[in-house]
Amino acid sequence: MKVQEFLAQGTEKSASELIRQAGRLPADKLTWQPADTARNALDQVAECAVIGRFIPNILETRETPKFDEESMARFKAAKEELDTLEKASEALQASTALTAAAIRAMPDEALEETMQFFGPEPWTILQIMGMHKWNMDYHCGQICYIQTLLGDKDMF
Repeated sequence: MKVQEFLAQGTEKSASELIRQAGRLPADKLTWQPADTARNALDQVAECAVIGRFIPNILETRETPKFDEESMARFKAAKEELDTLEKASEALQASTALTAAAIRAMPDEALEETMQFFGPEPWTILQIMGMHKWNMDYHCGQICYIQTLLGDKDMF
């Protein structure tokens, strides 16, 4: 199996698991925050859905998205449109499908190319290909933590 297929399959699995874990929360707890500075589960799924839209373009253009005030306002508005788990889940599945397709289409010779992404060190295209999966796994862990705070100790 090529690394592209491995990452694409893993990315698709991470999206499914994020949706599954968010769906295990009681409906009235999807927007519950365990602390003022914490994020709720619905916001995290929505964020992953919106970020997943950017990855294919980054892989194609090798350009980092802008993080200026205007771009961040558009990002926030896009997240806010996903105001139900159903909407956020559908958007996440759609953006993940686009990302997985872009990963599968990446030629082997491009994997070690580098570009500036986040932070001072350049990232390889291979690392950027894994970004959506990593982000969803991170947020899935946060949602699982919210579950434990609500008393859910079942691992599956």
